[in-house]
Amino acid sequence: MLSAVEQLFAWWYRFRGEARAGEGLLSRTESIEQSIPIPQKICRLAARHLDSEDREVRNLASAMYKHRESLWPDYSP
Repeated sequence: MLSAVEQLFAWWYRFRGEARAGEGLLSRTESIEQSIPIPQKICRLAARHLDSEDREVRNLASAMYKHRESLWPDYSP
């Protein structure tokens, strides 16, 4: 999940004009197209770990899954 979150922030910075060296900036259309797989991946991971034996993993997965519509209103699984 950390990898997906890192991708999400990398995309966000490229959209906002703060790209890292060697990366280009993203237009609104490009940013929308490139961001679509990220919430899908996070929600799949969250769903997969809802019953994890690790309490912290289970709590994070539950929170991400429960609030997915608030986090990504345009996303539908």
